[in-house]
Amino acid sequence: MAFGNSIIDVSQASVGTYGYTIKVDCTGLYAYTITFVQAQDDSGATPILSAPSGDSVSLKTLQEYQEDSSCPDIAFNWSQGLCTIFFKTTVYPYSADYRFALFGYRNSLKFYSSNDRADFPDGDMELFIAYVIKHAALVSNKPIPHDVNRIIQKREYEIQNGG
Repeated sequence: MAFGNSIIDVSQASVGTYGYTIKVDCTGLYAYTITFVQAQDDSGATPILSAPSGDSVSLKTLQEYQEDSSCPDIAFNWSQGLCTIFFKTTVYPYSADYRFALFGYRNSLKFYSSNDRADFPDGDMELFIAYVIKHAALVSNKPIPHDVNRIIQKREYEIQNGG
């Protein structure tokens, strides 16, 4: 599986002498904060992953980096659902060989009705279904099927132990 998104999947917001910025709309990710950004160089035989970018900087600072020969390789600004990322051109040219990923925290969606979208990873679908069956059995005063309890115990154990 490829790391993050290709840089060229997002159009350049602005270009300077030493770098360029891209803007990533994160509203669909329900992100409430981005803690760092990383980039990956896939141009060689072995992909090279950058160090995490550090804290968010101001948009003014990102724009200044574009004309600063001592600019960082990568930096970002996070503001109200929009992540603007600076890339140093000599390190991360605007090319399909370069990728980026955002890391942070998101607001989970509450489940209010059967019309709401389920907000959990696809890999947890089996556990979700087992919880629903268990809840249905409890509210209808029926016994909980043994295999449902087994699935719940197994998946909860895996989650608690990082697996």
